[in-house]
Amino acid sequence: MRELSPGHRPGSLLVGTETRDDAAVWKLDARRGLVATVDFFAPVVDDPRDYGWIAAANSLSDVYAMGGKPLYALNVVGWPRSQPFELLGEILDGGAQAAREADCAIVGGHSVDDLEPKYGLAVTGLVGFLLVPKKWQHYLAFGAVVLVAVRLAGPEVTARFRTAFASGEERDASAESRLQLWAGCWDSMCKRPLGVGPDHWGQIAPEYGFPRGKNAHSLWLEVGASLGFPGLGCLLLFYGLCVARLWPLTGQRHPVPDPEY
Repeated sequence: MRELSPGHRPGSLLVGTETRDDAAVWKLDARRGLVATVDFFAPVVDDPRDYGWIAAANSLSDVYAMGGKPLYALNVVGWPRSQPFELLGEILDGGAQAAREADCAIVGGHSVDDLEPKYGLAVTGLVGFLLVPKKWQHYLAFGAVVLVAVRLAGPEVTARFRTAFASGEERDASAESRLQLWAGCWDSMCKRPLGVGPDHWGQIAPEYGFPRGKNAHSLWLEVGASLGFPGLGCLLLFYGLCVARLWPLTGQRHPVPDPEY
């Protein structure tokens, strides 16, 4: 592909071969674009159904990699006439299962005679985006929006954002301070196994060299310092019960309306 002449590039083509991305993106309007990709390969596992699922999932993942949602797909098959077609049926069933899990319809496909089995999907998806036209008025408006957002965020948020650009020494000092803070929480738990009272860790923070009202920046250690080991156990029990009640729901499928429609 690198040696091919790019030729005429349509204005609606947002992502093509020059960036070596996972898929191409074609602009539909100011908010949406089509994602197109094709991928197929020879068997990588012995089980034909697993091979079909893996190959289809690999093709679908290229659309997800571009931030899109698969809409429909076409089967791409290379199959030796010497191989049983029942095996091909199992491969296609595995691919169809992966497509169903992605809520993607397989609407057709194409097959050719080949020396070894090959399978994959040509997938078309939909992606939403925000395009800023390359005009100085739009850049000026975008900059004004950013300034207003920073102003509305307030000094605390902007100060926290600036810490992302702190020097290495400042970051090391901050990390060391956090470790000292957590060590203070643990020491308080060991000295007061029943805690110091609900939301009272900040009241004893000065004992460890921190200002009154200092947050522990750790839910578990702050609960342990405030409510002691019994409170920490109750918190652990709460999360355990939540996981136990919600885990069966992870195996159920509930269709979610597509916001693009």
